[in-house]
Amino acid sequence: SFPHGHSSALAMKKDEVFVYETPYVSLVETRTGARRSRRTLGALSFRVAPGVYATGGGGGSVSPPPPESMTAIDSGYAVFSNHRVIFVGSKHSREWDFSKTLGATPYQSTGVLIAVSNRQKMSGIVPTTPTGISPWVAFQLAQEVHTHGIDYATTQIAQAATDAEAQVQFLEQHLFASRASVEQFQRNQQRHNALP
Repeated sequence: SFPHGHSSALAMKKDEVFVYETPYVSLVETRTGARRSRRTLGALSFRVAPGVYATGGGGGSVSPPPPESMTAIDSGYAVFSNHRVIFVGSKHSREWDFSKTLGATPYQSTGVLIAVSNRQKMSGIVPTTPTGISPWVAFQLAQEVHTHGIDYATTQIAQAATDAEAQVQFLEQHLFASRASVEQFQRNQQRHNALP
C-alpha cells in the first residue's frame, strides 16, 4: 500500500509527509578521474639526477583535463518525503530539498540523479539490491505528493496499478499482439480513464 510504512529511523519535520523508504542503496556523485599525462612526438627525456628527469627536443608533455564519472561513495538507505530525499550511510548523509531542486534524471534505469542549487556536483542514489520500488519511481511519487498532495498521488498509483493489471491481462489473451495493437489498447485505457 502507499505510502509505505513510516521509518522510525528518521523523524519527519513539521508538515512533512513520509512517502517511502528504500534500503540497500548507494550514494553516487560526480568524481574527477586521475590526470594522465602523455608525451608528444619529438621529445627526449633523460635522467639528470636520481628522480629528476629533463625533457628536451621539439616535443613536450600534454595533460588534458581528466574525465568525470559517477562514482559510488557510500551505501545506506534513502527516505523520500513530500519535501525532500534523505540518504543515510555509514560515511555520508545527504539531503536533496525539493525547494532547491534544479532537475532530476533516471540513472542506470532504476537510480535517480538530482541537481540542487546548494551543491555544485550532481549526486543521487542507485539501488544495490532490487527490493521494492526503485529510487527513480520513489522520487517521482514524492514529487507527486509534493505537488498535488497524498490523496491525489494515492489515486494516481491505484489507477496505474489497475492499468498495469489490465495490460497484463490483454497480453495474456493476445500473446502475439503487435506493438500497434498494444498501443491501441493503451489509448483505449486512457480514454476510459478520462471518462467521469
